[in-house]
Amino acid sequence: MRASSWVIGFAAIALPSQQAIGDALLDEVIVERSRYTSDVEIAGKTSIDPRAVPASVSVITEQRMQDQNLTSIADAMTQVTGVTVVPNDGTQSQYRSRGYSLGLMMDGVPAYSSFSGYLQLDPALYERIEVLRGPSGLLQGSGEPGGSVNLVSKRGRDDFGLAATLNAGTWNDYRASLDVTGPLNSSGSLRGRAVGVYADSDHFTDFAHHERRMGYGNLDWHITSSTTLSLNLAAQFDRSLATYSGLPAFSSGAQLNVPRSTNIGQRGNRNDWDTFDTSLSVTHRIGTSWRIVARGWHRDQQLFFHDAFPVNGVRESDLTLPYGRRRYDYDYSRQGVDVYAAGAAQLFGRTHHVLVGYNYDQFDQTFVGVQRTGAADAIRVPFDQTSSVPLLQLPYDQGGETQREQSGFYLQARLGLLDDLTLILGGRLSEFDSRTRATAPSNATSWRQTDRDDSKFTPMAGLVYDVRSWLALYASYADSFIPQSTLQRADGAPLEPRVGRQYEIGAKAEWFDGALQGSLGLFDLRDEGRSLADTANPGFFRNAGEVESKGWEMELVGSPAPRYELQLGYARLDSRFVVARPDQQGDRFSALEPRHSWKLWATRRLPLGASSGFIAGAGLTYQSGIEFDPRIQGGYALASAMLGYRFNERVLVQLNADNLFDKVHYTRLGPVNTYNVFGAPRNYTLGVRATL
Repeated sequence: MRASSWVIGFAAIALPSQQAIGDALLDEVIVERSRYTSDVEIAGKTSIDPRAVPASVSVITEQRMQDQNLTSIADAMTQVTGVTVVPNDGTQSQYRSRGYSLGLMMDGVPAYSSFSGYLQLDPALYERIEVLRGPSGLLQGSGEPGGSVNLVSKRGRDDFGLAATLNAGTWNDYRASLDVTGPLNSSGSLRGRAVGVYADSDHFTDFAHHERRMGYGNLDWHITSSTTLSLNLAAQFDRSLATYSGLPAFSSGAQLNVPRSTNIGQRGNRNDWDTFDTSLSVTHRIGTSWRIVARGWHRDQQLFFHDAFPVNGVRESDLTLPYGRRRYDYDYSRQGVDVYAAGAAQLFGRTHHVLVGYNYDQFDQTFVGVQRTGAADAIRVPFDQTSSVPLLQLPYDQGGETQREQSGFYLQARLGLLDDLTLILGGRLSEFDSRTRATAPSNATSWRQTDRDDSKFTPMAGLVYDVRSWLALYASYADSFIPQSTLQRADGAPLEPRVGRQYEIGAKAEWFDGALQGSLGLFDLRDEGRSLADTANPGFFRNAGEVESKGWEMELVGSPAPRYELQLGYARLDSRFVVARPDQQGDRFSALEPRHSWKLWATRRLPLGASSGFIAGAGLTYQSGIEFDPRIQGGYALASAMLGYRFNERVLVQLNADNLFDKVHYTRLGPVNTYNVFGAPRNYTLGVRATL
């Protein structure tokens, strides 16, 4: 990490960064990086400069989340270059990049298929959010080739620090948080951190309401000078009423012309999530360059939902629509283990870095439920009387269980071929297994194998060339695999996995001793071996389909001048079916993601040495159109702003405004029954933050 001469006079406004905890009470703090930049661990377990990663990487830091009032993972991911957030029901979303879903790592432990479609913990407990775009099979294992997100938990610090925040906003949006850290014994060998959040808010749609309670604790015990034991515990309880999954359309496909506040969900609709996280890790350092890490992570998550929702569009003749009803209880259990050794080795007079490890990931899902969503069971009501639909009160009549396991050994070597040339080689050998069965109150069945892949090899390679001290060029190849062995070939064998193969070239630069960083990447991703119906053998399939996703991305992040910070990103995405069914051939593959997207946020802080005064921020996002035939959402731009006043080194008052010009827009288009989701109107949040 390069030292920087940039001086930021805002460190006492928020809880200090991990590099500068001891300076929490100073007005002027010389930091090694901009508050918007950070080293990353997502590409190789060890913390390295993003410039050394031969792939597109973005980071959303804690300071960035505070400045823009990003109070959910969805809020934060919306600001990431090349990422599209697709809302589902107000409690969880889909997260997409380069045409595909993003995978998840919790402090580096992979969790298969657990990001999109699942409620995530509050971002107040994370130090930063790291995003690697493109296939990440080396460390992630099986998964879509869109990339991975690594959520990095806050850790105990060696000096005392406290930050308390109170927010109040539009639609009765209230939020309080407390973050405390410091040593827990006189020697400082035991450190802790505690974070608490309480949030209670309505929504811009009628009737909707959400409440959140979250608590997080961390303990780091430095058993010896070389061995550290860490324990993280988190619990979060979310309660949502009249949850909002968007609007229906007319049966013909035409969009409704209704106010943004319209909510066609039943007022008694409920969506409750309880989430419990536990992680334990041991880090042992050998000398100055090697460490061995063993980390385990476990999540229990319960979901209960009870709702009524449209099962078709609004009939033009009488403005009525049919409602289905359902009630389900889900239990999700995830556990993962990651064990690795990483360090430097000398060979042929040069220093090389090696990573070798093994990880294991298990997911168990059980459910019971009842639903009446078929055409014969639907209750048809006038559009303006949707609250009259009675919720389903029948006993549960369905049950089921799913188990998924994957494991793999991985190896990565960063070889210093020359002083300015690094070759990165890696590979993973994976196993994947999935099975399911029906359970009571359904007619119980035996386990049925759904997917199985043994000894699947996933390679990666990259080259980084330091042209100048401030400029590096890179090229890389990476892939990932997605099982589809539930489908059968005509010869009786299961289909081979789909494989996402990506080539990427680009450049990364830094200026002002690393205070400002830039990147430019061009990628070509091929999703090969997709299932296609075998027309010569009805009922069977072939590994013949192919999708191409290509484009380029640019990002500029950091401090371009003293007192200024910014994060600017652009992404261009073109995706199409290359080999597909006749009705898909040549069509756009990912209609949920725009072809063009711009994202900008910038702040101006206090002058050097000032203990009070104004700070300001402004942002602008733009995306081109999306479509769900025949409905089209044209391109639109949204503006945001922040104005804060620091009374002294400990107290800040901050006002944030989003959708400043009140642009009417949809964040998602869906079928005629639902998922046509309005974006939020103009809204404000006023907050007070105090630190010690």
